[in-house]
Amino acid sequence: MPAFRHVFLIIGENTSANQIDRKRAPYLAGSLKKRMAWLTNYHSLLKTASLGDYIGITSGQFTRCEANDALPIHCHQGINNLFSQLDKVGAGWRLWAQSMDNPCDIFDHGSDWSRNVYSAHHNAAIYYTRIEGNRYDEALKPARECRKNDLPMGSTMPNSASRFNHALASGKNLGRFNMSSPTIAPTATTGAARRTA
Repeated sequence: MPAFRHVFLIIGENTSANQIDRKRAPYLAGSLKKRMAWLTNYHSLLKTASLGDYIGITSGQFTRCEANDALPIHCHQGINNLFSQLDKVGAGWRLWAQSMDNPCDIFDHGSDWSRNVYSAHHNAAIYYTRIEGNRYDEALKPARECRKNDLPMGSTMPNSASRFNHALASGKNLGRFNMSSPTIAPTATTGAARRTA
């Protein structure tokens, strides 16, 4: 097994597999696909809710609360998870969330019509008590770990990935493990990603 400097888990929940083609996502489908694992037979744990899948991916389990896409204030837990395991071995991580206003944002916001929706239930890290800090109130500053690692992918503009693109292009502020949640329109990150490959 080769040593990896960075690992990226790009979740395409709101993008169907047939949209990831050379025309719409030339870097992802053309260059990167040849060098990555492409999981095409992964099936959702639940038919209607997303949170259970995100918690399942990052902890191997989920509760009925997560199966119902509840917000973190109602549905947090202190269980072992991928992020805590990475912390224990000193491997930094980042979760890059689409349309999130601030690091470690715990509330849904945005609108479908403007294509800038942030869904807290797509952000697994904020559901783990130790990472978020058990401070589920917008008036309280989240834990330092959450503010450092749970980051907006870009601005709240549709398909923005400006912060993620900058991290890719500069090689700065990336974790050893990076999770994109959920992926934005495939063409938004192709420029900076191409420069860092």
